[in-house]
Amino acid sequence: MQEEASIERPLQGERTMDDDEILHSYIPAAWWEQQLAKHPMKRQMLYWQLTQPQHEDITKRLIHALKILESVLAMDPLGDLKRADFAGKFVDDDHQDDMAAELTELVFLSERSKDVVYAPKYPETGPDFRCDLVSRPIEVEVTKLSGTEGEIKSEGLRTQLDTQLYDVPSGYLISIGMLAIRTQEDLTSAYRSIKGWLKKQLAEGEHELSNGLRVRVYQTNLDPRHTVVFARSWKGSGVGGHEEQILGKIRKKASQLSGRCPGLVVTYADLEYIFSFADTINGRGQSVFRMHPQISAVILVSNVKGEPPRTLFRNLSASHPLKAEEIDRLNVVQG
Repeated sequence: MQEEASIERPLQGERTMDDDEILHSYIPAAWWEQQLAKHPMKRQMLYWQLTQPQHEDITKRLIHALKILESVLAMDPLGDLKRADFAGKFVDDDHQDDMAAELTELVFLSERSKDVVYAPKYPETGPDFRCDLVSRPIEVEVTKLSGTEGEIKSEGLRTQLDTQLYDVPSGYLISIGMLAIRTQEDLTSAYRSIKGWLKKQLAEGEHELSNGLRVRVYQTNLDPRHTVVFARSWKGSGVGGHEEQILGKIRKKASQLSGRCPGLVVTYADLEYIFSFADTINGRGQSVFRMHPQISAVILVSNVKGEPPRTLFRNLSASHPLKAEEIDRLNVVQG
């Protein structure tokens, strides 16, 4: 039991009181209680990021971003209401990815612009941010592309796999590489192969199973009654529908922009969207641009090695085209 307890408490590290206060402001005690009451494999990824030593760098970046948000809200007469709204969404399964993307974009904007306002139309709907890049206000709407309907079904099956593996004795903390699970038969096959492999005496590090599946072992000293799976890298299982989801997101987010100044839609995307994004925008996306002149540009944000971190796609039909100096500030390549 001692080993299990060691992975179920927040990391302490070298945090200052300010760090703990900022986390408590946005992640309430009730959330921790809810997570601990769940089956370990049904807890949010945020829980594991806050409790696992190998994710300490993520926690530090989160604290840094929340401090920037706090400094923005401190200057806002509606800051308390906006903080409560953000915090509620940040720990909610349905909104967490988008809120994390907003935090990442806030860090980026805070380094390159001034007069940043969060949710400037609150409590009405509107852009996520308004800021001044050079000499005029710009609206920024942020979103995260993270799964089509087919991939969400696959995610449900993968969650079942993680839950079943938790009851396999090993004492290991592992992550599983790219794995396409689309049917119950896929789930059963994956479970049997991994369960058999876990019977071996394994060392920490990367491993490849006989069926080609790659698994990384992070720890071997947890509760021997369980196998803990985390750090999924399994999305992108070949299920289609990405183009329509990209275009649908842009149409939806366009409605948040006022059209009275330049407007950006910033899209954070998982791996499966990256390679089709440019073709989508330069193809059917052009008709979306013509129908939504309030969009000055769409920015794709990618963490894929070898791909530009930020790619800008200009709307040639925009009511307020971006100026060259503004594009330079956005630190993008143009797609």
